[in-house]
Amino acid sequence: MIDRSTGFIGGGRVTRVILGGFKRVGEMPKQVAVSDTNIEVLKKLKERFPEISIAPNDNKEPASKDIVFVALHPPVVSDVLKEDGAGNRRGLNEAKTVGEEMPCSGKYCIQ
Repeated sequence: MIDRSTGFIGGGRVTRVILGGFKRVGEMPKQVAVSDTNIEVLKKLKERFPEISIAPNDNKEPASKDIVFVALHPPVVSDVLKEDGAGNRRGLNEAKTVGEEMPCSGKYCIQ
């Protein structure tokens, strides 16, 4: 189990794939929150991963986690990060993206 809480803003394919990978290797984070504007997407995700919490139309819960994945289509990322509760958390709107130099800790490293 990953000893950090994890949030996903966006509950689509990328989130499903990442959660599936965590589950397959037995490393599901201790707490997972997912937000999306589509309640049906969240319900299907919850059926597949009953241990997650879902937050329809509310990015505050996933944005408050230790690790936050912004799993959205590029055209909407900046608008979502400007929302209260999403981008206003620990400088999330200035967070590094995959491909930028990012620090590694332990066996988990994003580069």
